[in-house]
Amino acid sequence: MNILITCCLGDHIKSNVEDIRRAYPDCKIVGVDMRNMYFNHNGVDSFYKVPRCGERGYTKRILEICQDEEIDIVISFSSLDIAPFRKHRIEFHKVGVVVALGDNKGTEDANDKSKFCAFCDEVPPTSSLLENSFELQLWMKANNIDEVVTKVVDSTGAKGMMKYKFEDIVYKSFVFDQPVIAQKYLSGTEYSVDCFCSNGRIMWGCVKKNYEMDLGVSIYSEIIDAPELIKLCEPACKMFCLDGLVGFDLKEDENGKVYILECNPRPTATISLVAKAGVNLLGHLIEYYMTGSTCFDTRLDYGMKVARFREDYYFKDGEDLWMK
Repeated sequence: MNILITCCLGDHIKSNVEDIRRAYPDCKIVGVDMRNMYFNHNGVDSFYKVPRCGERGYTKRILEICQDEEIDIVISFSSLDIAPFRKHRIEFHKVGVVVALGDNKGTEDANDKSKFCAFCDEVPPTSSLLENSFELQLWMKANNIDEVVTKVVDSTGAKGMMKYKFEDIVYKSFVFDQPVIAQKYLSGTEYSVDCFCSNGRIMWGCVKKNYEMDLGVSIYSEIIDAPELIKLCEPACKMFCLDGLVGFDLKEDENGKVYILECNPRPTATISLVAKAGVNLLGHLIEYYMTGSTCFDTRLDYGMKVARFREDYYFKDGEDLWMK
C-alpha cells in the first residue's frame, strides 16, 4: 500500500509515520509540505515540496504526486485541506486515490469555527465575524466579557489564535489581518476528544486531559476515562454527519461546566499518544477508508501521558536549516 500524508511538518509526524508502519509494515509513505526542512524527512520514504494549501496549483500538484507514486490513500493533518480536497474529490476518485476525510458539506461547516459555533448549543459565548479592535471592544462590553480568545475561522494548528483582556485594548486601535471570531476565555481545564465516526455516529472515542496548553497547542496531556465528555460530542457528530477521525477541543469554565470550543474533522497532532495507549487510530483510519469498516477491540491504557518539547537546532547560516 502507498500512502501520502500532507502537512508533513513538525515533531509529531515522526510518531504518526511510525504508527502507520506498525499497522502496515510494507507500506510506502510519501510526505508533502509547503516547506522543505530537514526534519520533514523523518521516517517517510520520499518527500515533495508543494504549494501552500489554498494556493493555485496545490491540489493539482498533489494529484500529480499521487499518480507518480501510485498512491492508494491520502491522509491529511491539516484542516486547510478539507475544502480543496472535497472540491476535487472526483478527480482523486478517477485516478483511484482515496482521501481519508469526510467529503460532505457538513465536514466543511464543522471545520469553519464560526459556523460550528452558530450550529452548536454547548459552546462559550461567541461573536460573529469581527474586523477590528473597535468591533471587538463593542462585543466584549455588550456581553460583559473581560477576556477573550480570537480565532481565524479557517486555520490549522492554532494559527491566528490570540488572547485579549478588555483593559489592554480599550484604548487601542488595530485591524485584524483577516476576520476573526471572539470567544469568551474559559479559565478551567482543557480536554481533547478524539472520535472515530461513521456517517455521523461515534464508533469509538478517547479523552485527553491537557494539563498544559500553549494557546490551543497541547504541551502535556494524559489519557483519561471520561465517557461523559465523548457523549457531549455526539450531537455535533450527528448534526454535521462527520466521518473518519475527528478531534474536539473542550474546556471548563470557572464553575466546572464543560463547553465545546471547536471541531477539527481530521486526525489531530496527539493521536500518537492514543497509539502508545494501545489503539492505533491511523491504522483504523486507513482500514476504514480502504475497506469500508474497522473494528475497535483493544482496551486503552488509561494514564498514558505525553509531554511535548522542541529540540534545539544550532546553525550560523539560515541555509543550513532552510533548504531551497
